[in-house]
Amino acid sequence: MARDLWNTTDLPLLRAFGEVAEEEPLNPLLSPQVAQDRAGLADLSFDEIIASVQRLEQGGLLHATLYRAGGGVWSIVNISGLTEKGLRAVGAWPSDDLLSALLAVLEERESAEDDPEVKTLLQRIRDALRSLGPQVATGLLVNFVSRVSGGW
Repeated sequence: MARDLWNTTDLPLLRAFGEVAEEEPLNPLLSPQVAQDRAGLADLSFDEIIASVQRLEQGGLLHATLYRAGGGVWSIVNISGLTEKGLRAVGAWPSDDLLSALLAVLEERESAEDDPEVKTLLQRIRDALRSLGPQVATGLLVNFVSRVSGGW
């Protein structure tokens, strides 16, 4: 069975790059070694770090430039931060799926609710949003947020 690289290597490394970038926002170059140490991945070889950075960059999660020199040796030219997709993956950027986010909040609230009447209302709201379909429900949410936030 294949190793779970996302949860064991890539996501912890991505989170560490995000933390370093947040602490040093004006530093355009993030150190793979610092991120590796911060993620608790000291046992990874340089080749494993290169492979993880490649997966994160190719997956659109990380702004990185890698270079393959003669003889097939890879090096990291720079890592300048997380992409929007990367920020979402580590929970530092809001989801672009408003409906799913709202449905998840409604489900959490419903499961934590003790009052049967409130629980029933939350279920009805959730079911109504689902039955409207994603396009209509998302349109309503966007309009609602726009009005509540002053129309920006």
